[in-house]
Amino acid sequence: MRPTTKIRLLLVPAALMLAACDDSDSPFEPDAAHELPAEAPALDETPALADQRWADGYATIDNPTAPSYTPVADYSYNRAGGRITSQKPAGSTGRYIVTFAGLSAALGAKSTVHVTSGGLGNTYCKPTTGTLVNNKVEVRCIYLSSGTPTNSEFTVVILRKAATRAFAFANKPTAASYAPAGSGSYNPAGTTKIARLSVGNYHVLFNGLGAKLGGKSGHVQVNAVGAGKAWCKAAEDWGGNPNLSLLVQCYTTGGQPVDTKFNLLFQLPAAHLAYAYANSPSLSSYTVDPFWSSNPSGGIVRVNRILTGEFIVLFSGADPLILGLGNVQVTAVGWNSNATCNISQLSPDGALVRCAAANGTPVNEPFSILLGS
Repeated sequence: MRPTTKIRLLLVPAALMLAACDDSDSPFEPDAAHELPAEAPALDETPALADQRWADGYATIDNPTAPSYTPVADYSYNRAGGRITSQKPAGSTGRYIVTFAGLSAALGAKSTVHVTSGGLGNTYCKPTTGTLVNNKVEVRCIYLSSGTPTNSEFTVVILRKAATRAFAFANKPTAASYAPAGSGSYNPAGTTKIARLSVGNYHVLFNGLGAKLGGKSGHVQVNAVGAGKAWCKAAEDWGGNPNLSLLVQCYTTGGQPVDTKFNLLFQLPAAHLAYAYANSPSLSSYTVDPFWSSNPSGGIVRVNRILTGEFIVLFSGADPLILGLGNVQVTAVGWNSNATCNISQLSPDGALVRCAAANGTPVNEPFSILLGS
């Protein structure tokens, strides 16, 4: 195992009230119907930008109190080749603007962004927009048991459209049913539909995508989107053929259901990418079923529970296939369970994951984890 980076956390205890619908917009967010005027060439068709990385941009922000700095090179990447910087607006807490110079122009018309907090399992970080906007993504981090903004380390990843993934920006949190349009949604197999089942409960359907699974489950990541305090997670197992069906649940910082915008990513196996659905949190140690995992080395994926709500995930042999030290994203998975999971420590062959209920109590929670470069 190569050297790891320790994820630290600054807690700021206080209490804030939350509105019934948490879909606050960011000044960076384009109009809901925003589309680029014309689709740029796919990156894998642009020789100057082509390489075999899974992601298009990512960074680990591990200095959460610095006014401005450049992330460590091994934990960051920009397919456009530009500089990556993180800025913390003066006088703010838990607010960051990460810039990937030149990347917006290189992504084409469709892309998505995901964020995972670092540290103890009671923090949540999220993007304020569904996509990278003018090379920037603004991130907000909150302490869930109080709703207070908190300075937190986090990881962020930017992904364009590709045959191996689908994504949706659910930007109409109170609509009964709609097709998510705009630059933040893409389905390589057909159309996408989002239905609101009840307050904070959503069904996402990727038409035709289930037929492309090829005997694998694929992988899911979910993020709330917006400047408010709401957070989201995957609700349960996913699947279906020919259409792929997924459920998302969103909560207030106090753990009550709430309507909010969210991003959903569904990913199939790809080069320089490992993932797993760790669905047996009560076991002290187990090998993840290959149906629910993917390892570029072909090795096993092992989960060890070391304490309540604290897990080590190891992707055997993945080290040389994860370029640099890669990027990790984590999403809690569970029906009517107001728990979140995040990253405490990461390396190119695995991660230490922590999970906690909305009140901060460590809990054994299923989760999905992605390690890619």
